[in-house]
Amino acid sequence: MLKKILLTGFCVAVIASSANAAAPAQIVAPNKAVSQVTKPIYVWKTESEKDPETNAFDHCLVKNMYDNGTAVILAQNLQGSKRLALQFPKGKMQAGQHFDLAIQVDRKDVFPVEAVAVNAQILTIGIPDGLPDQMRKGQMLHVRGPNDEVIYDLNGMEGAVAALQDCMIAQNATMVVARTDDAPVITPPEKKAEVKTEAKKVIPASAATKKQPEKQPEKLAAKEAPTPSVPPAPFGDNKIIQVDGQRLLPEDLHYIYSAAGLAPEELIPLKSTGKEQPLDYLWQQQSVFAGFKKQTFSNGQTIDKVSVDYLKMLRERCKGNFLAESTSIQATPSKGMTWQATEAACSSSTKGDSIAAILFTTTPKGAQIFFFESSADQGAGAIKSRDAIQAVVTQ
Repeated sequence: MLKKILLTGFCVAVIASSANAAAPAQIVAPNKAVSQVTKPIYVWKTESEKDPETNAFDHCLVKNMYDNGTAVILAQNLQGSKRLALQFPKGKMQAGQHFDLAIQVDRKDVFPVEAVAVNAQILTIGIPDGLPDQMRKGQMLHVRGPNDEVIYDLNGMEGAVAALQDCMIAQNATMVVARTDDAPVITPPEKKAEVKTEAKKVIPASAATKKQPEKQPEKLAAKEAPTPSVPPAPFGDNKIIQVDGQRLLPEDLHYIYSAAGLAPEELIPLKSTGKEQPLDYLWQQQSVFAGFKKQTFSNGQTIDKVSVDYLKMLRERCKGNFLAESTSIQATPSKGMTWQATEAACSSSTKGDSIAAILFTTTPKGAQIFFFESSADQGAGAIKSRDAIQAVVTQ
């Protein structure tokens, strides 16, 4: 299960926002028609959120980051209200701004819906009650407006919708137990099961049965279709050093990266700052920057501290919105190793949007940090490279 390391604080707003604000609905300004297909880059994550004021359960959600830098969230509260939310890497909306959209799974029914901007980056969409089931069974979610279309690959959504339902069932059961704590007689299990399956209210769709012509692709939340790009080299200069006929890494590292098909042919020189460098080596593999850092342990240091400290450093360097997700700490006893995989996303007005995929490993000798970074639209490549190293190092 993924655990939250750092979040920009938008989850509660997903359910709290309502499409019934007084402002009139707007259609995004016309622009050249664009169609963009984007894919999820993580495993879908399930969370239960609490009301920040009462600390009581508020809603369950499932979420994932897509390779265009957009986070997709599907949420449901105890009243059965469902919301689809999109968090964009850059703020291009005004809080309370309304958008008339059309959503469609594969080539089935087209649902006209109204979306509301919670803030400059987050758009919430009131959806028909049956849409999550269509998403569970479907392959592509089309979100359209007047001038362009964003198509979200629904890979993994079947398990995500099931996990959302399981989360709601678990929360209902927990609340039943809490309500019967003061009762003189213990509630029998059959009673709990009845409450868990009680009917829920469903928000109405704006016009669920109304068909909308497909020749109206949309400008979704004023977001332009990304152009594949390579970000500036992290921590280093873009000048390349070539060394012909020589091994560029120490022998043990050369073996690891070669086994993963990621051995460097040239290195990028690291900037000298007089302080400890975030990487010992840095090079480029097509659209992905690869790096490595070795650390010796100080007293009481653990892999959790290594990863948290390193992510803190990345967050400071991001100078923008930063989101990071890590797996639970794993162990390979035969190697005396603990390890943890992490993905981090940075949206910076000066450096652009990027995805970093990192593998932290520790042994009694110290820590090793395997680092991969790419632009957000090439994030799957960074994760694929990290996974290749993980397969070599942890087996």
